[in-house]
Amino acid sequence: MLNETNRTISPWTIIRSDSKKRARLNCIKHLLSNLEYEGKLPMEELKTDPEIVISGINEIKHMEKNLMRPKALHG
Repeated sequence: MLNETNRTISPWTIIRSDSKKRARLNCIKHLLSNLEYEGKLPMEELKTDPEIVISGINEIKHMEKNLMRPKALHG
């Protein structure tokens, strides 16, 4: 399903949630960094952890690479 629905116009973003607090903070930062609003924080302060916020295409690549090794898959 991820492979069929991850599109340029509506890309997937995966939030790894092994640590709920870190996942929530990174999700909020990701959303705020992609919106335009008055008084926006500098991008350095909205930088997300690349181990937690993953693009759909990178997740698809990871899944394809580890297709025959299910223990290497996330989640």
